[in-house]
Amino acid sequence: MQHANAERIRDILDRVSGSTAISVDIESAPSMNKTGNPFYGRITKCSTIHGLVGCSYSQGVRNQAAREDIVSLMQFSAQQPKWGTLESNAAGKQGFWKIHTLKNGESHRYIRIMAITPQKPTYKLDGEIMTDEQVSDCFEQGYLKRSRKPKTQDGLEKEIVWREPRLDHVVAVRMFGDTFVAKIEGHLEAVLRKREQGRLTTEEIIEMFSGIPEVSSEVETLRIEQERERVEAIEEAIEAETVVADEVEYADDMTPDI
Repeated sequence: MQHANAERIRDILDRVSGSTAISVDIESAPSMNKTGNPFYGRITKCSTIHGLVGCSYSQGVRNQAAREDIVSLMQFSAQQPKWGTLESNAAGKQGFWKIHTLKNGESHRYIRIMAITPQKPTYKLDGEIMTDEQVSDCFEQGYLKRSRKPKTQDGLEKEIVWREPRLDHVVAVRMFGDTFVAKIEGHLEAVLRKREQGRLTTEEIIEMFSGIPEVSSEVETLRIEQERERVEAIEEAIEAETVVADEVEYADDMTPDI
């Protein structure tokens, strides 16, 4: 694991010369309706994208059309984006970045990713993780906007999912056999969500973040949790052995004398 700010992550991505596997953790403001929305500006969307960079959206749609035998899409060519302009990376990969320039002259850089295994995002309200019921209610009430399937893919059974996270919203990037972390606290939160999914253990997380000053208190809390879990496991084992011993003694008492 390496610390990397947005500029360092850009330099790493600029080395991509072909289709490359990537996993990105993102923290951003979700699309929301503003009028009459009591949660506007208070919700954060935390998501992980597993996919490919340096690949072609048009080619992805054509390949899927060939697999599904959809003749009308086998010559598919993507339209120019409605916002932003496409830019090659330093390795010369065309359309790698999307650049959006605001009216005030400020510009934002976006990573173009073909998502292979889209993950269910987590939402936080005022910093606290929202329940599934809360999130569902926000969508039902129209506070959160739903994403739409591109009309250009009409006819495909399996949609080619394209994501374009903003570079300065990146928490961490995993590629080239390493993890590059831009926001250590956000990365820890993402890793803890993996523990809840059973994909990482507390011990593995402690090992990953030990010695990092920014999350030293969180790591200490994890150590305390780990010790408590160890003690509880020992107590449960002792209790189980006691129950078995009591059952054996009871069985001996019930055995008739011969």
